[in-house]
Amino acid sequence: SKKACIGWGRMPLFVSENERMYQKILIANRADCAMRLIRGVHELGASAVVAMAMDDPLTLVRGAADEVAMTGASRDAFLNPTNLIEAARQHHCEAILPGWGFLSEDPYFAQQCRLAGIHYIGPSTPHLYVFGDKYETLRLLSQPLGLEHRAIRCDDGDFETRLRTEPMDAWVLKRRTGGGGKGVFP
Repeated sequence: SKKACIGWGRMPLFVSENERMYQKILIANRADCAMRLIRGVHELGASAVVAMAMDDPLTLVRGAADEVAMTGASRDAFLNPTNLIEAARQHHCEAILPGWGFLSEDPYFAQQCRLAGIHYIGPSTPHLYVFGDKYETLRLLSQPLGLEHRAIRCDDGDFETRLRTEPMDAWVLKRRTGGGGKGVFP
């Protein structure tokens, strides 16, 4: 039989053409990300419930989804784990698919979904804890590769001293978590 799978690790959305893992999935994102996820969920034969802000104008997302769940106002509609989990329950969704950004890298959200009995489609909670922290990711990946990293945690105590004394051509200051890579240019 034809196999199809979107998801991460050991958490496929579907096993085969006749064997769906989920009937209905809450998409916890907006705009083009939500449109792509809706299309993917529909291609695999499941219903898509999209989280939406109460103050959003009518969008293409509303028409593309099978159901709409009003989960809050403005950005809070996509950043409040309690509201998203409650929306998934009210709409009888077996899983939440966060896409990217917003809560997709939040280990607390992934854990809350799992504790509520709703599958979180994304990396495992332990992976989110490690890879959501840029310093820990750099430290863990550089060790087995035998690479030296020169990242400094601002809470190390000697940050200011190292900043003044380390011979470096350039420094980049970034948040330890979140923030992606926007705004860092040579």
